[in-house]
Amino acid sequence: VKFSLISHKPIMGYREFIVNDSNYISLDNKGDIAADMTLLSGEKQISFKTKNDSTNNILLLKLQQLDIASILKLWPLSPKVEGTLSANLGVNLSAKRFGARGSVTIDSLIYEDKRVGDLNLKAGYRMLQEEGQEVMVSLNLDKKDVAKLSGKYLPGSDVPMKLKLNIDSLPFSSINVSL
Repeated sequence: VKFSLISHKPIMGYREFIVNDSNYISLDNKGDIAADMTLLSGEKQISFKTKNDSTNNILLLKLQQLDIASILKLWPLSPKVEGTLSANLGVNLSAKRFGARGSVTIDSLIYEDKRVGDLNLKAGYRMLQEEGQEVMVSLNLDKKDVAKLSGKYLPGSDVPMKLKLNIDSLPFSSINVSL
């Protein structure tokens, strides 16, 4: 299956984007994904690309400077949210080496007319060679660490799951924005 945008100036979120000429996203019979699609509108960008070799099938997603409020206008029941969304995500879709890693930032996040702050979430997950799994997540708000979670799952060990959670601060003013 292969998908391409025919229009070289698609409209998304009430904004015109320019798409690369040779754009495509495809899925083959083995389940491998190939992609080369970049949509640009000024500083705003949406990009899907792949890096494939004999052992990896990595899908890269990049979102840059997307206005959350204009995107949410498409859903009439969504809450009032404002801010600028950016993300860099990579997913290795190979069965033996599945993993994901990335970051999501929302600059000037406002929820229902109340400022939450500048949000930054980093996360990673991977399958380990010894048939285990590893995860890491960190969250910061206004450049201050809020929480970090890391851990491993090793099914054959004496202690199969180890998790560590650090909560550095509780930003109560941000948590209570919906009250």
